[in-house]
Amino acid sequence: MKTSSLILLSVLVTGSAAGLRQGALSPLGLTEAVARELMLEEVRNGGTDTRVLSARWHTRLVNKGREGYQKLPVAQRAAATTGLFAWAKAFTGSPAFKTAYTGIRAEQKPTQREYALTIEQEIKKEVDEQLAGHEQMKQAAASMPAKDRENMLASLKQAQAQLRSPEYLQAVRAGKVEERAQEQASLDKVTKEWQETFPAEPGVFVARALRTLLEGTAGVDYSAKLVTVVGEGGDMLWFADLSYREAKPWMWVEAILAGKEAVDAARSAAEAWLAELGR
Repeated sequence: MKTSSLILLSVLVTGSAAGLRQGALSPLGLTEAVARELMLEEVRNGGTDTRVLSARWHTRLVNKGREGYQKLPVAQRAAATTGLFAWAKAFTGSPAFKTAYTGIRAEQKPTQREYALTIEQEIKKEVDEQLAGHEQMKQAAASMPAKDRENMLASLKQAQAQLRSPEYLQAVRAGKVEERAQEQASLDKVTKEWQETFPAEPGVFVARALRTLLEGTAGVDYSAKLVTVVGEGGDMLWFADLSYREAKPWMWVEAILAGKEAVDAARSAAEAWLAELGR
């Protein structure tokens, strides 16, 4: 299951609360409405994974954020990050976010399959349909040569006896019971994953995102060299050190691009926010 990283994503939508209100994102082609849209898009997808490689690494928000962050002078990034966390905290604590989150959570909830028939009704329906087919075959057998007709009727009689036998009905019933049990087990599994990804309380989602940010940016080696790696999904920046490619989270790449000052500010803000949340 993917781990949410809402706060890192918020950091990537560069700006401050005041800057957003005053249109400071205009040069970046962003407005507060767009920032909210991108943020909620990530929530809908369950957040960005902290794994070393993720199919969702280059999300629309991450790409937009990286572009905007690179336009900021390094000296301004820490202050912008601190201001952005204030904006992110205000937004995630707002009624608008809570309403949107509740709606997204409901949309993502796995649905219980509704069976039109009970197992017994299903079996009866299937048996009746096969018996009806046998009756049609009996009628068709009337035009067959006597020997062929006799063989056909004997085969149909044997098939009908099997359809009505307790052993056959018990085996069919057991198979359907097992099939429904497997479907329920699968539903239980995805429901548990849904509950973990989208907890009922938005604050739990946010707290997990904060912890993810702290875990994903711990001990960043800012001296690590980045190179362009050509892959099936296109070119991307990745570590020149092959051992880093195997062991380090992709957030390290974003942290290196943002710079130590910005990431330190983000981690401080995340720790303070977590302390306020009491989680």
